[in-house]
Amino acid sequence: MKKLYFTLIFLFISVPCFGAITLTDGFWSTSFSGCATGNAVYGEYTCDGLSLYEASSTCGGAYSQVGTDYNNSSGEGGNGFRAYYNANTQNSFSSTANVTFATPQKEFWLRFYYRIPNGQTVGSIREHKLIYAFTDDTVAVDVNWPGGDNNFIVLQPRNTMGSPDISYRGPDSGCTGSYGAHCIHGGPAGSWATVYGGNPSTTNADGSWHYFEFHFDLGTTTSNGKFEMWVDGVNHVSDTDLDWFAGGTQTPTGWTYIYFPANHNYFTLSGCAGHDIDDIAVAIPTYAGFVHDSGTRDMIGAYSGEDTSSPTLGGTVISSNGTTITLTFAENTSQGSAYQNSHWDIDCSSTGNNIGMVYASGNGTNSHVYTLAHSVNAGEVCNIDFSGTADSMEDGAGNDLAAIVSGTIINNSTLAVSIPSAALCTLSGGVVK
Repeated sequence: MKKLYFTLIFLFISVPCFGAITLTDGFWSTSFSGCATGNAVYGEYTCDGLSLYEASSTCGGAYSQVGTDYNNSSGEGGNGFRAYYNANTQNSFSSTANVTFATPQKEFWLRFYYRIPNGQTVGSIREHKLIYAFTDDTVAVDVNWPGGDNNFIVLQPRNTMGSPDISYRGPDSGCTGSYGAHCIHGGPAGSWATVYGGNPSTTNADGSWHYFEFHFDLGTTTSNGKFEMWVDGVNHVSDTDLDWFAGGTQTPTGWTYIYFPANHNYFTLSGCAGHDIDDIAVAIPTYAGFVHDSGTRDMIGAYSGEDTSSPTLGGTVISSNGTTITLTFAENTSQGSAYQNSHWDIDCSSTGNNIGMVYASGNGTNSHVYTLAHSVNAGEVCNIDFSGTADSMEDGAGNDLAAIVSGTIINNSTLAVSIPSAALCTLSGGVVK
């Protein structure tokens, strides 16, 4: 009996306490709708088959949470998931989300939305394991984002390929050395600077939602395994010659579980800062709904109900005094980081072309008011032009207003045409009367 007792204890601490997701037609997703809210406790909490990875269970006593405050409002449902990361302390965080397959999968795609809190930065080591994936053998892998001294995507294979740190920042120089030695593969960075505009140690996260997607395929040989990664739908890694079999010494048949977001070393925002995830989706090759990126690679892509359409200008009206113009959009629209007043102008039949517009009010709503550089008279036919490109005018999801050429304007001006006084006189026998 004593021997059996110790055997049970060994099994308890060696086998993760995970549920399993149910793939339907090669696809599974959750947005935490209908799931229990409040504390998400390791070993107790499941949601649509999603379970938790233990980590430290709590961060300073704070359990991970499910609730409305952590919801991606551009996604599905009204809830989201929050894990807490302790400042300046390596790998101190509450339980994180875990996807477990009922049977090992040779190939999978994982997509989720992630919100890093406003003001968050990363310490000098810059090692945040955004996901950690495991096989049914000893082979595993994590993806650091941001990773390494130079703020890139870093893949860390475990028990294969010599366990190198593979840094995706191009140009490709191949892999040499053992674990801890960087090797460089080609590809644009796609890291913290891509999303937030600067170095992760000095540039704050801004509390906005971004989506990440990963594709792993064991392949069939020691040279055709895959790792691909997208940030906000843009592919930043497509490595298709990886060895997930350690030169034939390992024999994984499939990936078994993935937890995310994972370890950190380390975040710096004071206290236990909440990092949120939502709108998680998993697919395997039998899924029929893949979309394609610009390189024709299969991907899950953005949440299908997400706003990916550009805002549109629904109506444009010149005021009765002829001095202001109101732009009415089909949705709330804001001036982005690249906005300039000069992106707008109007052309009128009498007053002239390229009449300037100066913003007055309404930013962030669907009704924007501008002051015209010249008054417009009654009866004039006018059109509006918009020449802004990326990040000029955009909706709440970041979709940009497309260029407008000769858009229709309703001219409600009652301003009489100003006629020179000499033109009001008549001539009779050469005498002005």
